[in-house]
Amino acid sequence: MRKFSAILLSLLLFLVLPTRVYGSSSEYTIQSFATQIIVNQDTSLSVMETLKVFFEIPKHGIFRNIPLAYSANGRTIRADFDLISVADENGIPYKYETGRLGQSVNIKIGNPDKTITGSHTYLISYKIGKVLQRYPEHDELYWNVTGSEWDTEIEFASAAVASPFASITKVECFAGLIKTTEKFCDKSNSSDSAQFSSTETLGTGKDFSIVIGLNKVNQLVFPGLLEKISDSLIDNWGYPMALLPLSIVFIFWLKRGRDRRFLTENIYYAPQDKTTKAVSPFER
Repeated sequence: MRKFSAILLSLLLFLVLPTRVYGSSSEYTIQSFATQIIVNQDTSLSVMETLKVFFEIPKHGIFRNIPLAYSANGRTIRADFDLISVADENGIPYKYETGRLGQSVNIKIGNPDKTITGSHTYLISYKIGKVLQRYPEHDELYWNVTGSEWDTEIEFASAAVASPFASITKVECFAGLIKTTEKFCDKSNSSDSAQFSSTETLGTGKDFSIVIGLNKVNQLVFPGLLEKISDSLIDNWGYPMALLPLSIVFIFWLKRGRDRRFLTENIYYAPQDKTTKAVSPFER
């Protein structure tokens, strides 16, 4: 009986402990995640993230995953992304690499030949486009500040938004488990700025999103019809490419694969003129 209990206890520890280690890494901690956002007149966002990180053990750096495709109020948003710089608090650039990870852009920050410990600050500057949405009564900014793909804890997260070209009419925020309506956050705003902060620890499986309603009467310049069509074609270029093989087969059939018949309408004997023509694709 004692042997069975020991085996059962070992099995439970094996199943439980890895989950805790994964959910809350002790290798490093994000002590502060502060984001500054400016809503530009062309509806793009200028974003500056300041991450204060403490490394318990030697590591090369961090990964920052920024979601670019997500749903907001039933709409699918596919944002443009332009990374400007990655540096420390003194403006000294970090080494970094960018790539795609699912629906996010992945920024690998750090020197692969060097490890670091202790406190380090990361300033990540980038520009985001095609995020602001238009509604009949208002325009809206919905932005996931931190993302949820971290392997450690974020002890405190905040966001400050400046909107010089459109007055702010309403604000909301959500912090906690993804795909829930939990509101573990504080918010405040004036006509041209808004402040948000989380009130609980974030990290794996949790994120921090903000929503800002903007007055419909504003100085923002949204993309025109031609630009929207162009962006739609660029975003969905894969669909026409998928039809390309079928189109090529159809063209070959149209040129070479259709039935042929003699030019004469006589069907009772072979004509002297053997010239033929292709049968119309709409003919029986």
